[in-house]
Amino acid sequence: MKYLFSFVIVFISIQGWTQSYSTVNYLDSQFRVVEKKKEASFERNLTHLGDSLYLAVIQDNQGNFKSEGAYVFTNDRFVENGEFIFYHLNGQIESRGYYSLGVKTGEWERYMSNGAPKASRYYAPESADPIRQAMKN
Repeated sequence: MKYLFSFVIVFISIQGWTQSYSTVNYLDSQFRVVEKKKEASFERNLTHLGDSLYLAVIQDNQGNFKSEGAYVFTNDRFVENGEFIFYHLNGQIESRGYYSLGVKTGEWERYMSNGAPKASRYYAPESADPIRQAMKN
């Protein structure tokens, strides 16, 4: 019985590890992946949630949160896809909205660094098609 309990604990641990793991990417000031940490302005921690879906948290070199949101892995790269939140240096929300395969779509709420709302921006979903087409090339 003691060994069965140990086996079950190890099995559950392995299952959790295979279904959810993290990886870190270093990003330059334009959020492009760079190889070396010393070349990076940001660090992106990706947690695999299953299939091609990832949850990401991006922080600057001082540990300040820059953004968090969902990515999909497609065409050999990570692409924003789903809800995203961007932050001011003071931790207040700067903007919140959705990406559709790497392109902002719909209404994006925006805020000043003191938390006061700014005018929202709307990104028409059909305007994303030419941008996605250019990204494939």
